[in-house]
Amino acid sequence: MQNDVEAIEVLYQRHYRELVRLVSGLLDDDGECEEIVQEVFVRLSRGAAGHGRGTSSPICAQRYSTAPARDFANAE
Repeated sequence: MQNDVEAIEVLYQRHYRELVRLVSGLLDDDGECEEIVQEVFVRLSRGAAGHGRGTSSPICAQRYSTAPARDFANAE
């Protein structure tokens, strides 16, 4: 489990900015984009630590990032 959490930390460092840019294509609020991406990685970490389902896939992180952004954009 610790290796999974470490892998997610590496993914965060490598893909955070890319995912924020992806989400910013759906939302105009930079702060909200950053919060969404951070929440995605928190959820992935919890899953990897055994607190639920999780994965360390960058594609999964991308999907997890865009879905909340779309929901947020549609709620406005």
